[in-house]
Amino acid sequence: MRIAFFVDAWWPRVNGVISSVDDFNKALKERGHQTIIVAPSYGKKEDALALETEVVRIPAVGAIISSEDRIALRGPAAREAIRKVEEFSPDIVHIQTEFTIGGLGRSYARNHGMPVISTCHTYWEMYIRSYVNFVPERFGKFLARTIQKAVYRNDDFIIAPTREIADVFRTYGIDKEFTIIPSGIDERIFKPSPEGASQLRARLAESFPALATGRVILFAGRIAEEKNISRLVKSMALVVAAVPDAILLMVGAGPGIEETKALAAKLGIVERVVFAGYLKRTELPAAYSMAEVFAFPSMTETQGLVTIEAMLCGTPVVGIERMGTAEIMRGDKGGFVTEDETEAYAAPIIRLLEDPVLRAAKSEEARTHGRQWSLDACTDRLEDLYEHARCLGAVPRR
Repeated sequence: MRIAFFVDAWWPRVNGVISSVDDFNKALKERGHQTIIVAPSYGKKEDALALETEVVRIPAVGAIISSEDRIALRGPAAREAIRKVEEFSPDIVHIQTEFTIGGLGRSYARNHGMPVISTCHTYWEMYIRSYVNFVPERFGKFLARTIQKAVYRNDDFIIAPTREIADVFRTYGIDKEFTIIPSGIDERIFKPSPEGASQLRARLAESFPALATGRVILFAGRIAEEKNISRLVKSMALVVAAVPDAILLMVGAGPGIEETKALAAKLGIVERVVFAGYLKRTELPAAYSMAEVFAFPSMTETQGLVTIEAMLCGTPVVGIERMGTAEIMRGDKGGFVTEDETEAYAAPIIRLLEDPVLRAAKSEEARTHGRQWSLDACTDRLEDLYEHARCLGAVPRR
């Protein structure tokens, strides 16, 4: 098959949506399919990227509500991108976004008599305050629900990474049959890496000496309010009181870094919280492997890929029992889930640091449990959907 992906974020931007699309893209190509990706440009940052033979970049400008994101321009540049897609002549169009390029993809599919296949990656109702905090929260959530309903209600096949997010969309009034296909994780990449962990620790310790010997608790993701970072830092104060050599390693970036540093300083643990910035995705298995606990307190995940990545690397997870995290961990599989309360969240982190037997058992449990989300199995399900959609052909509009 020839498959066209339409995305509103791509490398060098770093987030879970990009990782998901990239992994599926590579897996499909390994199986003999041909792909093309329509994505926004990021200006000079692209100079550092490898040659992208299958990526069509549309000139874009910075998004007003997020300095990390881009808005693709319409007009001649967009028409040129569509011309290249027409030359590629896809059998399948798969939309991975609600925004500008997503609109182009939906128009392309409908204009060419093809069913619209989309994946809903983000629970915007829970994220909207992080982007438009100048509007009342209630109105912001209403706006997010309204936009997502308007975008997805006319799509023909909607993929949700978990049953819970599909149920959320049904409450919006989207009367569709959802296909549950989690984002798969490549076990060839995400596996224990003790040698890589040792090398990464030595390298990071040159800038952050406390990492040379500290008991590492890892967070990986966007450092922003929607990831519930304040709960993690507050809990970390209790962890340090119980385990003085514990250190929180935060991998990632985002608008909440300065606020997080200020909170750590207020709690007297600023020297026990390290901000390493982004790591290459190929370095993440080493980061997971050098950590004794992966702490991920987000309550807004549609799936939470980093949780699965950590598990496959044998790192026990401590999460909050909400949304995608709850569905993945199914109780305390591969770690522990708690309520969103500081003492409750700190307790299992302390237990795992103080009890090596428990930590070893949870490490093995995490690896076994995480294999349910292998990239190979999830790609099988995606191929099945593509074949079904291709056989069905164009879907009459209501």
